[in-house]
Amino acid sequence: MSNDIDATKESRNPVGDEEFAIKWTEVMTKPDGTVQQVAELLGLSKDYVQQRSVQLRRELKEFDGTKLPKASGRPHKKKDTAGVAKLVADMLAEHDRRVAVESVETEVV
Repeated sequence: MSNDIDATKESRNPVGDEEFAIKWTEVMTKPDGTVQQVAELLGLSKDYVQQRSVQLRRELKEFDGTKLPKASGRPHKKKDTAGVAKLVADMLAEHDRRVAVESVETEVV
């Protein structure tokens, strides 16, 4: 239901590419600029603004290589791939041990 409301909201408040690019660039060049701030300035939903920025970024890149600033967003955590790999390896080794024990028990019976 909220998606219907958001779609209606955007259709009532059309924002041209130039206006969108200006507001997006003004906000995203500030150290604390967020997608939510752009959405509020333009009267659009945050999700719509994010999608539109991606679309406009692609179009500009294809046109002449101009790069629309990216949202800084939240800092991303680095994945602990080594830790996950060890966990999976340990689980698989334990599984193999259980299968081997069950095999031996079945042969004895």
